Amino acid sequence: MMPPDALRRAVADAAQDMQAGRGRAETVQVAADAVRHLVPGCDIAAISVLTRDGLDNVVCSPPSAGAPGHPEPGDGRSARSGVQLVDDLQYEIRQGPCHEAMTVLETVHSPDMAAEERWAGWAPTAVRELGMHSVVSHPLRSGGKVLGVLKVYGARTAAFGSDDIELVATFAAHVSVAIAAATQVEQLGDALDTRTLIGQATGLLMATYDLPADAAFAALARTSQTTNTKLRDLAAEVVRTRRLPDA
Repeated sequence: MMPPDALRRAVADAAQDMQAGRGRAETVQVAADAVRHLVPGCDIAAISVLTRDGLDNVVCSPPSAGAPGHPEPGDGRSARSGVQLVDDLQYEIRQGPCHEAMTVLETVHSPDMAAEERWAGWAPTAVRELGMHSVVSHPLRSGGKVLGVLKVYGARTAAFGSDDIELVATFAAHVSVAIAAATQVEQLGDALDTRTLIGQATGLLMATYDLPADAAFAALARTSQTTNTKLRDLAAEVVRTRRLPDA
């Protein structure tokens, strides 16, 4: 591990980089890449973000140079597909460090997945697909909300000591804040885009059907309900066709 002062500076620099006004997906990618370089023994870092449909494995860092099973360092495609496969298995059988970290909301660590008895239905697949033997998973939380989970994999057994695990937990706090901020920015942007789109559609309906503003919006809302179409999607169609779909 790098000297404490250098490590603090590196964590601070990475935290600032994550807050650089990016969208959520890019923010998470920056975070995963930073974790892979900051945590000694880490060969693959991955982050899953909680969505309405469950945990989505958003990004994975490229594997470290020479990581087992990944002969092309710098190209994250092989690692990403492997992490996605083992993550999907965790959610399917409800077993594994990521699922457990999200359940108990605490750091989960395994120094030797090949000998792991807690996740007998998952660990052999993880070792085979990733070539990794150590894992640390830590939940991501901000403002009382669970946002996802950070996963750090090492090719060696016992790849992570107590200082490494503490570093993962510390950096996870920075990742949580960055993801929460990026998500809020995206949501505000989506809301603004939606309001603009609905306003455009309302204006077009006013011109096409010679309606006052309140009647045009009421027609848009009523059609949204009767056709079971999201108001934003219906507004986009009206802007494209200049008419209500059932008119």
